[in-house]
This record gives sequence, structure tokens and C-alpha cells, in this order.
Amino acid sequence: MLVCCFTLFSLSLTAQQVSNGTVVYLQNSGTGEFLTAAASGSNATMSASAGPLATQWTFEVNSNGLHNIDSQLPSSTSGRGILRALGSGSVISTNISPPRNDADKSWTIEYNAVDDTYRFRQQNGNNR
Repeated sequence: MLVCCFTLFSLSLTAQQVSNGTVVYLQNSGTGEFLTAAASGSNATMSASAGPLATQWTFEVNSNGLHNIDSQLPSSTSGRGILRALGSGSVISTNISPPRNDADKSWTIEYNAVDDTYRFRQQNGNNR
């Protein structure tokens, strides 16, 4: 499993390690907290520790070549599903399985070699 650093809109992991289905933890480099899946329709939250399935994520490529960010909660859990970006800048959990081409659930991944981080942008180009 990989550990990465999640800042407000950027993630940090090694470029070669982003691949379809690889389990990662998304950690805020400023606070040390981990992105955590919530009940479907609720804002994703942050938690102090990694390990629970709610803090584990995979990247799944959709047919448009963009990525869905998928929670690893069991499918029987209401928080299992891909992240959805809202226009307000919030990110919410869904109960939708990948792959999906919906603009609000599709992300481009941009690697910054200078600081070895990734930036995720919603399909329409907004920062998240």
C-alpha cells in the first residue's frame, strides 16, 4: 500500500506509483490527517489515522482516460463509491461504483516533479 500526502488540492506520491487499482492513503501534508469516506451524499472528512478502509482509495481510469477516486469501504457500506466534486469546492462521497464519465466524478491527475506531488482537477478544470 502507498501513503501519499493530501494538501488542500494536491496529493503527494511517487509518479511511477499511480496506477489503476493501486490502494493509496491520501494524507494532508499540512495537518497529517487522512481523507476519509463518509456516508453517501456527505462531505468526505479528515481523520487522524490511516488504516481503516474508509481512508483507503484507488484510482480507476474511465473510458475518457480520466480518473475516478474510489473509496475502499465494503460495497454494503453507504460510503462506498467514487468522490464527487461540488461547485462549492466540497468533495462528497457517493455510492456510485467506477468507472464513470460524469464530469463531477472525473479527475485529471497532474504531477509536479519539483515538489513530487500530484494535483487533482475535476474534469472541467476546476482545482479540488
